[in-house]
Amino acid sequence: MGSDLGAAATLDQFLALCGSTTTVRCAFSAGSPKATRAKFDQLMQRLREHPPGKWTDGRTVGDVVNALYTVHPGRAHLADRLQDLWQGRVPEQSPSPLTVPASVPGR
Repeated sequence: MGSDLGAAATLDQFLALCGSTTTVRCAFSAGSPKATRAKFDQLMQRLREHPPGKWTDGRTVGDVVNALYTVHPGRAHLADRLQDLWQGRVPEQSPSPLTVPASVPGR
């Protein structure tokens, strides 16, 4: 279906826009689109190698994809969450309304 390609393109756009502005407007900005992309890649590598507690790179991918396609709280909230992860502050759970509980009655 190509949804992975659409998600990757949307993430690229988010990181480019975020990197094109200041941290006042996008908390995860590293000062340029290229530096912000590198910062994201470093964050994901760090999460793969040393996941803090139960928060993993896979959980981050799910959180990012859900946030990119959610109108509210949206991308500004995503930038804040990524910056929190970058600084070592781990979310307790994904706030996305698309997150499905691990145990759903009737499954």
